[in-house]
Amino acid sequence: MTILRSMKQLIDRYFRPDAFYPGLDRVYFAGLYRRGFRLVMLDLDNTLSAHGSLEADDYAKACVEKIRSAGFVCWLVTNAR
Repeated sequence: MTILRSMKQLIDRYFRPDAFYPGLDRVYFAGLYRRGFRLVMLDLDNTLSAHGSLEADDYAKACVEKIRSAGFVCWLVTNAR
């Protein structure tokens, strides 16, 4: 097996999402928690806020609270400034 093929398999296994949702308000976090998930990582730009926003809006605050109240640790990550 070549190194490139091994790398592709690792990426496919560990760095591809298991599911896609049209919005965070459509995710049933309690069900995911019962299935054993414990961490939610969210990107700021165009996930929790509009690109370039400097403050969290009510939607972002409500989503983070919903995630935390389901028992998850919630990390906010971004490559934005």
